Amino acid sequence: MNFYVLYNPRFLETQFAYGEDKGDIKTGEAKVCPGCGNFISMLEWLPPYEINVSKKKLGDFIFGTYVGPVLSERVKERYEHSDLSGLSNFRKVKLYRGEKLLSEEYYYPEVSLVNSFIDLDLVEFEESGPCDTCQKGTGILTKIDGISFLNPNRIGQDIFFTTAIGQGTIIVSENMKILIEKNGFTNAKLIEAYHYKWDSLNPIRY
Repeated sequence: MNFYVLYNPRFLETQFAYGEDKGDIKTGEAKVCPGCGNFISMLEWLPPYEINVSKKKLGDFIFGTYVGPVLSERVKERYEHSDLSGLSNFRKVKLYRGEKLLSEEYYYPEVSLVNSFIDLDLVEFEESGPCDTCQKGTGILTKIDGISFLNPNRIGQDIFFTTAIGQGTIIVSENMKILIEKNGFTNAKLIEAYHYKWDSLNPIRY
């Protein structure tokens, strides 16, 4: 079973807009591992869901200061008419360019967070304190030299975060890759997970 990383360019200059929080934002609680008690997610983004986009050209996926992507109505509709899993709770997002409210409809979904263990020989942590539940434990991720799941056949989601490496890296299945490519969704670059590399000190651009 093949998996892919949905590349998040964040604020790198690309042909498509990125998003930034508009004004002060409200946040909820972060999720905690029931095994070790350490945080396994970032703070939850609470309404109102409003972002400023950096340019007029919008991709079907908009990345930015929030966790995960904001998705176009087209992605939402095609996903909801598929048999795929991993996204839920699509919340409407208001898009602004400066102070102008844009007419395009976009949504912020909840992306599944799963306990899918990876090969730790391919990643580096600043601290070492693994957990039997979330795997990461007290570790602070500093480098990824490929992502390989120990039990890939047990993963039921088609798009997800894993507690082992956190919400900075979105993983998709082969079926989600097919949906993205078949529909020509824009700003959705995919990299085979085993060949994906990330370094906190030396950013890698794809």
